[in-house]
Amino acid sequence: MAPGLMLIIGFFGAFGALAQAFLMPIRQGFLIVAVAALPVAAAASGTKTGSQSYDKLLAWVIGFCLFKPVASWRMRWRS
Repeated sequence: MAPGLMLIIGFFGAFGALAQAFLMPIRQGFLIVAVAALPVAAAASGTKTGSQSYDKLLAWVIGFCLFKPVASWRMRWRS
């Protein structure tokens, strides 16, 4: 049972690594678009809807910026 279980875990690990490699360039593109739209959202933050969109966009930008360092730190300490 153990070799089969290790094979399944290895398959899911390889699939996760490929998914991360595919999503990193997409994350970079979304980050550029979000940072470009941030000043427009900040200008519209005087209204309730604008304030909500600014807060949400700012959270996305922070998440996109911190994803790469947090993921690399987590992988470093996992082994």
